[in-house]
Amino acid sequence: MKTESPKIGNTFGYMNTTQFLGAANDNLFKGLMIFLLIGKLGQDKASQVSSTAAMLFVIPFLLFTPFAGVLADRFSKSRIIVLVKFAEIVLMGLGCLAFWMSNTVFCYAVLFLMCTQSAFFGPSKYGIIPELAAPQHLSRANAYLEGMTYLAVVLGMAAAPALAQLTGERYPLAGIGCVVVAVVGTITSLLIRKTPAGGQSGSSHPLFFVEVWRTLRLVRQDVELLASVFAAASRARDSISPAPAAWSSAPAVSARPSPPPLRPRACPPSPSAMPT
Repeated sequence: MKTESPKIGNTFGYMNTTQFLGAANDNLFKGLMIFLLIGKLGQDKASQVSSTAAMLFVIPFLLFTPFAGVLADRFSKSRIIVLVKFAEIVLMGLGCLAFWMSNTVFCYAVLFLMCTQSAFFGPSKYGIIPELAAPQHLSRANAYLEGMTYLAVVLGMAAAPALAQLTGERYPLAGIGCVVVAVVGTITSLLIRKTPAGGQSGSSHPLFFVEVWRTLRLVRQDVELLASVFAAASRARDSISPAPAAWSSAPAVSARPSPPPLRPRACPPSPSAMPT
């Protein structure tokens, strides 16, 4: 009797929804933080704030992704996803506190920790796909995942100024929206089908560039695989970029209107020039 392999089902949909909400929340929080800090530090610091946020967005992925991959191979990927999503709720709560305190260092620290959480989420997110979808549906599943990721990035960036305006630039209140998104993402992560632990042993070098070199040595014999690695790196570089120029006009910046230019007043004629 011919049996059909399972198609992409609800459990993959829950996984895709979970990662969509996580990616959207990352960019939403980053946008709100940039608006807050530009409003606090001044319009002339807009470029510095945006570049610092972009740097903090990248560094955790370089530092912690190799170790996160080792964990994903050793333990249950679905369990890692759930734990990471619970951590997101805590971090977004800290983000609300950072917004309320309006502390620059605290805001940057929460952004770094949030991206660290996302770095631990990444390997499990991609590694769990073969466990949730049949082999003949892997290409379609990856396409759905990538498409929803980019959509989440765009919507998260667009939602930041909208939420700032909606809350009247009260950023602690806007931060509650990030907490709500994290809670919904955690609920959907609990609906993902439980997957067994990989049980593989391995170690990660503390220097990330050593792991990059090891990976390139492993895949260099396969030209197509090597091209795929560089293509994925290029897409990651394009998706992690500084804030758009429009973000530099933060709604929190209230500039005092400049006075109108003074008009020269006409001098009255001298008595000698007046008709007699």
